[in-house]
Amino acid sequence: MATEFLELKKLTIYVGEDFFCGDRPFYKVMLDVAAKYKLAGCTVFRGLQGYGSRVRGRERRMLISVSDAINLPVIITAIDTADQIERVMPFLEKNLTHGVATVDDVKMLATEFVKNRFNKAVEERENPALRE
Repeated sequence: MATEFLELKKLTIYVGEDFFCGDRPFYKVMLDVAAKYKLAGCTVFRGLQGYGSRVRGRERRMLISVSDAINLPVIITAIDTADQIERVMPFLEKNLTHGVATVDDVKMLATEFVKNRFNKAVEERENPALRE
């Protein structure tokens, strides 16, 4: 039996913890947007250090308390069909004023769970309630 893969898109967004959309951190708003459009999945990663337009995650103090905010880099990823990823582009064009978004082709192993998830019509997908 040949291994089967689905051809999907991966949206990756690079921002800092200090980047807000309205009164909320952008990454939290993006999770809500992904849930609203029922993207198959969205994950937020917090980086240790990084740089783009400015260095993030560097602290001048010798010891850093775990609870101290040090403005770390944040990477948001979402994977779905091209049509679904396209649905969030107007939001990003309007609100991603300081950050970078990329879209890549990905091949996802087509397990039974994955096939069932992507064979469902978008309207039939569960809508995760992420709002705090």
